[in-house]
Order: sequence, then C-alpha cells, then structure tokens
Amino acid sequence: MTTVAPAKPCGVTETLRLLRAQACDCSGDLPRIADALADLSRPGAFDTVVRWATQSQARGRCRHADAAARLLIAAMAAYPGDFEAHAAGTARVTGPLSTGGVRS
Repeated sequence: MTTVAPAKPCGVTETLRLLRAQACDCSGDLPRIADALADLSRPGAFDTVVRWATQSQARGRCRHADAAARLLIAAMAAYPGDFEAHAAGTARVTGPLSTGGVRS
C-alpha cells in the first residue's frame, strides 16, 4: 500500500493537530484555542488565537500552555499565507477543520 503525502501540508491543519495532541487537563485554554484555530473564518477567531499566543506564555499552570503558545507563534510566522487564507475563508479546506485520528 502506497501513501502519498500532500504536495504542501497546510500549516494551520498541522498546527491544530499538534495543539490537540498537547491538550491536557491542567490548561483550560488549549481546547478553546484549538477550537478557534479549527474555524479561523469565524468572526473574531483569528484575533483570539493571536491574542492567546502572544499573552499566554508563562501564565499556564503547566508547560503545555507555554509550549503551545510558542508553537502557535512559530507556525504563524512560518505559514502566514495558510493562516491568512483560513481567516479569510479561502483556504484549500473550508469550514471547521477536523483532526480525526489524533491521539493524545
């Protein structure tokens, strides 16, 4: 069986997959941010994601929140076009993203 990888993975989809995998019981913000990231075209979602990523470092009860904020900032810097496309509703994948099959 041959598996073919997409020509260019979507930075938003991969970031969401990683954030969902990092979610833990001690950080209530991670699931909310992952939900906002899953549907960036929803009004206010992009601003929520950016605000959380830039203001949440070193404020979580565990290191998961700090690591997730750093991951999100790095992903937005590395894949600005993907984030802009999702926020504008013009991404290759439209509607809320699913990360089925992710195990935490």
